[in-house]
Amino acid sequence: MNTSLPSPVPDSEVTSPLVYLAPSIARELSTAAYIHIGATAVLIWDVLDNLRDDYRIIVLGGRIGLQTCAYVLSRITVLAYALGRSVLMTSPIRDCGRFEAAMNGVLAAYTPIITLGFYLRTYAIYRNNWLVKIVGGLAWLATVGISVTVTQTFTAGHLGPTNYCLEGVQGNLLQALSIILLLFDVSIYIAITYRVYTLFVDRASSAEQKVKLVLGTSLPIFSKAVMQDSQLYFLVIIGMKAFLVYSVYRLKPPTSVMSIICLLVMINILSARLFRTIKMNGECWERPLSPGVGSKMQFADNASFRATQTPRSITFPSSDNVATKRTGTSSVETFEKPL
Repeated sequence: MNTSLPSPVPDSEVTSPLVYLAPSIARELSTAAYIHIGATAVLIWDVLDNLRDDYRIIVLGGRIGLQTCAYVLSRITVLAYALGRSVLMTSPIRDCGRFEAAMNGVLAAYTPIITLGFYLRTYAIYRNNWLVKIVGGLAWLATVGISVTVTQTFTAGHLGPTNYCLEGVQGNLLQALSIILLLFDVSIYIAITYRVYTLFVDRASSAEQKVKLVLGTSLPIFSKAVMQDSQLYFLVIIGMKAFLVYSVYRLKPPTSVMSIICLLVMINILSARLFRTIKMNGECWERPLSPGVGSKMQFADNASFRATQTPRSITFPSSDNVATKRTGTSSVETFEKPL
């Protein structure tokens, strides 16, 4: 007996492609589509709301460094992925497999770009510690390698006799990806937390001063962004990635991957906000690699623990001379480019 595939149904005659699925699966896919569209709308709003600051940073900010390139590329790739997958989930497409492969390529590119931004912050803070920079670089390379597995994880094909697409998840590579990204973020969080704490606090600091440091009171915008905001954002990101690990292991598709778009958008928005805050108040992340290169930054004595900001310079405690004094005068390190 010869069997033939059902002829495609014209797009105009398809009221809802979900009628070809079981009710429970159709409900989950519908919920996933709503979540994705909502997250995409939030991302578009964030991009449009910050266009003025992006213009000042990219066009009027002078030299463009690696951190700025990572920022721009991460914004472009995550927006392209969110919009492209919105089309994949809601519109008829002639070749679902090829379209999904393109989206996987964009997602595989976005992952190492956003983790590069996190690594560069660690690189800036530990500019004189080659061991931390090398280990951090190897960890970032691990995220680059594991991100390639995205191309082998997500698939798509036509839903029934329609031209609409149905996504799928194959293999267990998503579990490894989520775990490695979580471990990378945890290591970055610990490294930055430890370094920033040692920058601002020495053994001579009183308990009251340490409480003020943790709460971020009396700190200028730049120092508060480095200390408080970045760590708060990292905690949110780590929490969301931990939930992703849990959902990948305990739930089944499509429920297990519903939160991925929320994670991508939240990471991008928070990291972009931190980058803009630092960039608009000082360019220390762009040129931290050696003395004499970078923004004008004065590292004051740690015993006073106070950070001050002026229109032309930023001052905060020393990274190299914690709790060190020279004949009654604090050790000061200056980079001579004015803000």
